[in-house]
Amino acid sequence: MSPAMDHREAMARVAELQSRLATALDAGDLAAWEEIARELRLAERDRDRAVERAVAQVHKEQGTSRSALPVPTSREQTHTLLDAVAVPLSPQLIIGLAGALYGEELPYKAVTSLRHDERRAYNKAPGARSYYICPALQHDTFAPVRGLLTLSSWQLADRLIGPLTPRTAHLRLTIHLADALTRARDTEDEPSANTVAIERLLWRFGATIPGLRRGELAADRIREAAVRELEVLADRDAADRAGAAERAAGLPEPQQLFGASLKALAEDEATVGGAQ
Repeated sequence: MSPAMDHREAMARVAELQSRLATALDAGDLAAWEEIARELRLAERDRDRAVERAVAQVHKEQGTSRSALPVPTSREQTHTLLDAVAVPLSPQLIIGLAGALYGEELPYKAVTSLRHDERRAYNKAPGARSYYICPALQHDTFAPVRGLLTLSSWQLADRLIGPLTPRTAHLRLTIHLADALTRARDTEDEPSANTVAIERLLWRFGATIPGLRRGELAADRIREAAVRELEVLADRDAADRAGAAERAAGLPEPQQLFGASLKALAEDEATVGGAQ
């Protein structure tokens, strides 16, 4: 969306997507619902920014000064980003993506402390929050993966890291960045700082994908190459994680969310073996 988009246009875009979302749900088209829901979350963020700009302009004209909307917390911003890209991310990548995609600066310490903060909040009042920011889990041991964050609202299989998951996540994120860059280029007359930041990230991610020329700049070609490789790996990765999720389904909820220790797994296996 153009930075100068009128707040009425931004609000109309949100209303349109809300209507499409309801239509997809009524039709039982969950794939379309998920895609529209992601678009809606981005549109709502754009609407809020457009409203902030409009309110700031009114304050400027009237000679007053007041914040239009409360600033979202690092936790809320991290949730929005994870929900949009739908792959496990490291804190460093979360910070980089937030800056490139949304123009927001997230404090490193605030993002890196989320995993422990969320676990403490869960232990204090399990289920009190609508979502938790959780570590990704190893597909074989279900131990927490150091430095990768997910959302409790995702399916268990989507929070597991199998042998191919780092690569498929890389490819999915590349596709997300290519789409974001295409949208930005389509709506801007001159490249903004955000667009340039997205370009740099996309080039970095695309550099590891076979079939592209060195220094490839075309978002559509990078996207096509990422899709081709993902088609080869996606089913195997999904099968690995689905099988692991079935094995993890019997774990207590805290372990499904925040990971299991090797001691807990050994005790659980001993219990199962004794019952047979």
